[in-house]
Amino acid sequence: MAPFSSFHGARFEMDYDSASQTWSGTLTIPTPDGKPSVLTDKASGVFGLLSKLDGPYRQIEGKPEQSAAGPAD
Repeated sequence: MAPFSSFHGARFEMDYDSASQTWSGTLTIPTPDGKPSVLTDKASGVFGLLSKLDGPYRQIEGKPEQSAAGPAD
């Protein structure tokens, strides 16, 4: 796994399976109650994987959806 941590403590890990040519990733998001939210998914590319995890992440964080044109904020 290749971990990446953000500024507020979220952690992203991903693996590449060369046999299936698939990226899998886990995004762990800390919450105020101390029980982290964990999101997992798979995609054929890193950008696709991040895009798949973005919607659920924004719901947890209470942020608006991002359109293809760019950030909503």
